[in-house]
Amino acid sequence: MNVKRSVLRYSLTFLLLLATSALATACAPSTTPTPTPVSKAVGMTATSAPTSTSTNASATMPLPTSTPLPLKALRPTKRVVSIKVEGTIAHFMDKSFWDEAQFTAIMTRKAEFESDRIERLRKVLSKYGVKGTGYVIEFDEAGKTTSLKCDVSGAISKKGNSYYGRFGWLIRPFGLDFIDNHFKESKEGLSWQGVIDGVPTSIVCEFPSQNVPYSAWGRLIGHCHAHVWWTMAK
Repeated sequence: MNVKRSVLRYSLTFLLLLATSALATACAPSTTPTPTPVSKAVGMTATSAPTSTSTNASATMPLPTSTPLPLKALRPTKRVVSIKVEGTIAHFMDKSFWDEAQFTAIMTRKAEFESDRIERLRKVLSKYGVKGTGYVIEFDEAGKTTSLKCDVSGAISKKGNSYYGRFGWLIRPFGLDFIDNHFKESKEGLSWQGVIDGVPTSIVCEFPSQNVPYSAWGRLIGHCHAHVWWTMAK
């Protein structure tokens, strides 16, 4: 009888302990973190801020600009290159005719055009051992022409009443030769017409007027491939 009572007491004690443990567990605070809801809004993620877009983006884009035509790419519609000899000086002129678009472009860059053309001529003259002075470019807006001018010295020598001129600086840059390219001979000088680099071009060399033409290999008055000689009455 005493044994049954002891077993019953132990059983009741065990059940009481189980009930107390279950109650403590149910009342304890939860340690599992609550999931953070993920936003489904357009343009948003769980790790980034909203991305703003501008409706005026195209208005702030720089407009394309046109690249000016290089001066070396300008091509006249016609060109007349001439010299007029007085004593030992050759008055040089390079007259170019332009279409309206090119002439307008030249006038908008006038100073640059002047500097470029004068420097080119200066280099050519220096290469052939002659010198230019009084460089100037004249602009004719009505005729849409430009005229590069200067006086060339050092090309003509004099001995007594005989003159001898070197003109390679004038014709060689064009790939021309007084004889091989059949310059027209006259009592006033030599001239040539043709097309150079697609441009109708005239070369006019005016020398002191003579009684006979400036003919190839003439004895007192004449020319060779790039030289001309003549005499002047005393």
